[in-house]
Amino acid sequence: MKNLRLFLATAVLSTSALAANEIPLRTDLNEKVLMIPVDKTFYGGDISLETTFFKPDGNGPFPLVIINDGKSLGNPSFQTRARYPVMAKEFLKRGYAVALPMQRGFSKSGGSSFYLDGCNSPHGAALKQAADVRAVIAHFAKTPEIDTQRVIVAGQSFGGLGTIALASDTPQGVKLLLNFAGGLKSEGCPWESVLKDTFEKLGENAKTPSLWFYGENDSLFPPELAKKIFANFNKTNKTAEMIEFGKFKDNAHLMFGSSEGFDTIWWPVVEKKLLTLKMPTAIINSQYETKPIAATGYAAIDELDKLPEFTKQKCRALYVDLIKNQTSPRAAALAENGGCGMGWSADEDDAKFMAMNYCQQFAKGTPCKLYLVDDKVVWPKS
Repeated sequence: MKNLRLFLATAVLSTSALAANEIPLRTDLNEKVLMIPVDKTFYGGDISLETTFFKPDGNGPFPLVIINDGKSLGNPSFQTRARYPVMAKEFLKRGYAVALPMQRGFSKSGGSSFYLDGCNSPHGAALKQAADVRAVIAHFAKTPEIDTQRVIVAGQSFGGLGTIALASDTPQGVKLLLNFAGGLKSEGCPWESVLKDTFEKLGENAKTPSLWFYGENDSLFPPELAKKIFANFNKTNKTAEMIEFGKFKDNAHLMFGSSEGFDTIWWPVVEKKLLTLKMPTAIINSQYETKPIAATGYAAIDELDKLPEFTKQKCRALYVDLIKNQTSPRAAALAENGGCGMGWSADEDDAKFMAMNYCQQFAKGTPCKLYLVDDKVVWPKS
């Protein structure tokens, strides 16, 4: 579930302009976009799922992590493809490939969205999403670069619900399921009781181990509800383990995808579990480590008079908003022709990459440079 903020100082973009300027692929992470075909299960025709794919350097075979994204507000067909580059880098470092399939009806994936099924949507959506994840795994089983006998499936929010639906009919090779604030809030229904019943049904024949992460200040699923759906799922087969991690920033629902959440909350738990399952955990690809950027001494973060003179007034206003109102990770990039792009994220996407990308879209061929990274001014002193 994205929480990305972007400011573009040189133009006001329409929806069509944004579509024409999609995020370029991260070649340093071997990022690709695949269209993975799935069969007629649940629907009357074959469709393809738009899937972001990252893999380590080399030919593999690599173990695989599948990440099922949540649903943003609005029409799911307008939702941008899930990327989670911060999480992708963490798994690439440990030798895993990462696939992020968009659900049916989301972004450029074919078919109709699962969640539009009325009061029956949680259970039906979960089963359908799980069926498509099985199809994605079957697709990768045909490729020599992926080892589908070593698979982890993770899901956030709506994607966590579909992930847990795999527990009773898990493809061979899936070793662990990770549920980050999984669930679905249906409109016009007694949705909490529907969700409790859904998880109870999904747990009746559960076999595959799962770890569940729910925070105290989750904006959708508060602790009382999270505990109840967990207890219902574990009624028959106690295959799931709940990790309650207290408050996380201003919304624990967005913990997954953040560097802080990875480092301090969920990776230490997951790592221990993976070791018992004889799955890789050690860092073996240091080229994907985030390299720190040092301050250059050009200026302090709030020395506005040091901003380059070519920077337009509107860029200056955006910069002030960035340093006063937004927290790290954040970045600002400037171009010598006066164009600027400023991007930041809630610990979810690569702010440096996004800032440079949007700056370059409007720099008209002039190179962009980073001005600010988190709290450090990195503009060259010369």
